[in-house]
Amino acid sequence: MSDRTGAMNSAQNELNFIRNMKRIREAQGLSQGQFAARMTKEFGWDGFHQTTISRIEKGERPVRLGEAAGIAEALGVEVWKMLLPDDASKQLANLESSIHTARQLGLKLGQNVGDYMFYQSAISDNLNSLQELTWGSEGYGFDKDYMAKLDDLKRKAKVILETSYVDQISDFFEHGYADRDDLET
Repeated sequence: MSDRTGAMNSAQNELNFIRNMKRIREAQGLSQGQFAARMTKEFGWDGFHQTTISRIEKGERPVRLGEAAGIAEALGVEVWKMLLPDDASKQLANLESSIHTARQLGLKLGQNVGDYMFYQSAISDNLNSLQELTWGSEGYGFDKDYMAKLDDLKRKAKVILETSYVDQISDFFEHGYADRDDLET
């Protein structure tokens, strides 16, 4: 690599750093003053002022190596990511965000599956209790409206008990969020 190529890479790295610094700072909702205050108060960079941030972002002042590490830390980003070209940096951030979101949704899905299975068990237990309570009781003190409601709930419970969570997910993709009479009790 020639000295000229090294100098061009160095200049491009600094430009990338500055662009990413500004983009990430703004994405975090921080003004230059707020970011300078964070650098000073939270990360111990005495004398780091809004004007310092402004001059760096305008390319009027170079970023020193130690400052680069401090700025990256204050933004919650690794230094090497700050050196990526703008598009690559955005794509990397989007990928990281998508992975994080997918993991969170996977955890929620697992929790929802567990809840679904728990309530299937609760439905089964409640049905068994009601079956014992009302067994042979047609005409023995339970009014017709109660028995009709119980029969309707038994029908709905049977559908849920016979439907696996995989079938429920498939049904969701087939029908979506549409209001459905069969979901009401």
